[in-house]
Amino acid sequence: MCCSDSVISNNYYFNLCFSRLLRGELLRQNFYIIDIETTDYSLVKKYVLHGKKIFAFISNDLDYYALKSLKNIIFIDKCSSLDDVLICLVVDNSRCNYKVKQNLSKRENDAMMCIFDGLTMHESVERLKITTKAFYASRHRLIIKLQLGNRNSFYQSIAKYQYDPYYDEDFL
Repeated sequence: MCCSDSVISNNYYFNLCFSRLLRGELLRQNFYIIDIETTDYSLVKKYVLHGKKIFAFISNDLDYYALKSLKNIIFIDKCSSLDDVLICLVVDNSRCNYKVKQNLSKRENDAMMCIFDGLTMHESVERLKITTKAFYASRHRLIIKLQLGNRNSFYQSIAKYQYDPYYDEDFL
């Protein structure tokens, strides 16, 4: 069975659902539907470069904060009802858009961007012009707000969004 090239997910049922619900011509012409939980970040960046609108299905704040800087992305809460999702896709209604559960302060957001960029603690402190203690405090608040449990799970979760040296945009 052929699933649409506009539905991107490593979850067979996610692909099948959207490929069956929406006609192939509609998908190919207007947008991409991406399941962020199962899709590699480098692929998400690849599809952003195509210029089509992207509907990204997410279920947590970390995904939102990691991808919010990319253009043409509309975030949809994975917990939305099917009716709400279809309305959002077809009518471009924001009723099922992802709603951030924990807003980050400017310092927390800046600290997270340093971590996403792969900077060490010392490089982050220099870039942000803050003390080491302030950086650790910001990181601790991020772990709590994003409900990631501890520092190890925080860095493991962030690792999927960091630059992949083997990923080369020239091959896209």
